[in-house]
Amino acid sequence: MPSPSPEIDSLDPDHGTPDGGFNVKISGSYFQSTTKVTWGDKEIKAADIKVDQAGNWVLVNSAPGGGANTLVEVSVTTNVGSSNIVLFTYETTKPPAAESLVPSKGTPAGGMEVTIKGKGLTDVLHVAWDHQIIPRHDLTLDPSGATVKVKLAPAGKPHTQVPVTVKTAKGTTNVLMFTYEASLPE
Repeated sequence: MPSPSPEIDSLDPDHGTPDGGFNVKISGSYFQSTTKVTWGDKEIKAADIKVDQAGNWVLVNSAPGGGANTLVEVSVTTNVGSSNIVLFTYETTKPPAAESLVPSKGTPAGGMEVTIKGKGLTDVLHVAWDHQIIPRHDLTLDPSGATVKVKLAPAGKPHTQVPVTVKTAKGTTNVLMFTYEASLPE
């Protein structure tokens, strides 16, 4: 019996600047056999996306550009069929941007401090770390908007990558990936 057709729940972020080039996480289900993402009139092939092994998300590594103040339809196609359509908005204002995680790897036990470097990281509401929300009071904020420090990174599963974003009053950053390495020997 074949898997059900893919289904999109959300885009993160669901908006961006017309120049494109940022990462977008497509959350939903049944993405395991993704062959492409349709972005407006453009096709993004499997080589330019990362698919979660469990099939819960697809990461578009470099979203295409589009017209200012326009909407485009986004869908995911797998070996089974095409998903529902969700909308992505191209805006004229620049959303915050995440550039790197320092460190970008850690042990599954978590608990380490992780710095998110970027631009426009002001008026921070929270950090989304995989499926967990880290509230503002658990972060150290740089008034210049260049960094956000997660005081205690959450625990995770060995040998996995999880998406990390910063949500501000001006929008949500692109997705960065944090890698949980093998457990330390006992």
